[in-house]
Amino acid sequence: IFHPMLELPKIHDVCFVGGRYGTREKIVTALMKAGIKVTAYGDGWERGRIETENVPRLFAQSKIVLGIGTIGHSRDFYALKMRDFDGPMSGSLYITHDNHDLHQLYDIDKEIVTYNSIKYCVEKIRYYLKHDLEREGIAKAGHIRAVREHTWEKRFNDLINDVGFWHSA
Repeated sequence: IFHPMLELPKIHDVCFVGGRYGTREKIVTALMKAGIKVTAYGDGWERGRIETENVPRLFAQSKIVLGIGTIGHSRDFYALKMRDFDGPMSGSLYITHDNHDLHQLYDIDKEIVTYNSIKYCVEKIRYYLKHDLEREGIAKAGHIRAVREHTWEKRFNDLINDVGFWHSA
């Protein structure tokens, strides 16, 4: 359901979807204090929750989709999330925590962008908001990689092939 919607303008600089707590709140607040326009949805944010069916449009209409790779209130435990695939699928630049697992799935800084501190996140987002062609090039490469290797269909086919469910007798 996540895909570029080229007929729609990019009306959001940065979007984030998720509850407002812990590291999430610190990152989004730091971006806003730095003068970056962040459209945030989820429990605790001024806009509140967004309907699930509206998230693909939000992502497609954002220049940058912000990912936060930590779990709960942890600042140093990272996990892969659906956002790591939905963001690039949307055709927008995806930026998230520098989770080592992502290095096996994407070419960092060529298909997605990562950060390892709030300061670095702010710097990178400022940079990519000022460099449209570079941002759009990374977004396009991330989209191509996600569609080629990270769809549900691809994952299920790989699982079936790896487990060998379809052996002929």
